Amino acid sequence: AVAEAGMPLSELNRQLEPHNLWLPIDVGSDPAVGGLVGANTGGSRLLRHGDVRRNLLGLEVVLADENGSVLDLTAPLRKNNAGIDLKQLFVGSGGALGVVTAASWDLKRRDASTLTLFAALPGREAALAMLDACEQRFGEMLSAFEVMGAPALAVTLRHVPALRHPLADSPAGCYALVEIASAMPGLDALLREQAESLLAGLHQRGLVADAAFARPEALWPLRDSLPLALAAEGLPLSFDVGLPRSRLPAFHAAAERWLASEHPALRLYDFGHFGDGGCHLIALLPREHAAAYGPAKLAVLKSGLYRLVAEHGGSFSAEHGVGPLNAAFYRKFADAGAQRLAAGLQRLLDPAAALGRHRYD
Repeated sequence: AVAEAGMPLSELNRQLEPHNLWLPIDVGSDPAVGGLVGANTGGSRLLRHGDVRRNLLGLEVVLADENGSVLDLTAPLRKNNAGIDLKQLFVGSGGALGVVTAASWDLKRRDASTLTLFAALPGREAALAMLDACEQRFGEMLSAFEVMGAPALAVTLRHVPALRHPLADSPAGCYALVEIASAMPGLDALLREQAESLLAGLHQRGLVADAAFARPEALWPLRDSLPLALAAEGLPLSFDVGLPRSRLPAFHAAAERWLASEHPALRLYDFGHFGDGGCHLIALLPREHAAAYGPAKLAVLKSGLYRLVAEHGGSFSAEHGVGPLNAAFYRKFADAGAQRLAAGLQRLLDPAAALGRHRYD
């Protein structure tokens, strides 16, 4: 499919639905095609389908030269090694190098067989072991592996009374929301059988306390309602970071210790795309302490947390890109050589500084 930059993702997928196809970028908002490219959007099913970069075949871009030249790279080719793959320069650039006006996409067949489960786990090390076991058992059919801390789920259930805890009688350190899916029809019974066998083995090893199967619409709201529920609890200071998956448990433990030591008034909550190394952290600030956290103290908080991310080999911006609010952290934590190259590219492609919200130089 070739779509103009202003087409919303929902409209693109609505038009694709009669053909049993979709662009599998699954996010809570409804970005336009140009925004998808500029942000290199990921989403909840990145584990299976990848981000925009993996699903993009081509771009049309207007350059910021004196003629407003149009770069036509929209050929929908899966194999094209005719020189440098220039379209990748514009993916995730936040519009800093050119104006995307159209994109061609590699579409996927819609899922015909799906299994969704919710598991109670003793901690994040167990989540890592369960993720590994799920990948070994289901391979590329593992579509999503989300983890949320037990305190975060408790806040969600408190503020969204319509939701029900699937495993209310099974105390846990964290919970995993797992989706297994395939475009091949008729696999539901087999997926259920394989999942039950896998969970039984994990339970014997003490890695899973309990699990429940349910329709996706009964389980995904537990995860999707979490940000709004936390906002009702206090003032959320949100961080979207990415780490090597093997280091997620150690990073979370270090972040909890650091926050308790340096900012004891705040409480740390986490949820996110554990399967792809993504982690949404929310440091919840009680409203009665808000006056104590002005811009300077917030900058110290962010810098300290991002330093922990860097020490664990991660990125301070997993999905959100670089903009005015985190430009200082880009300068502090991004590789110096990469910063020089990015600045040179921006000066070359946008010499009049007409584009984007962030200058890499």
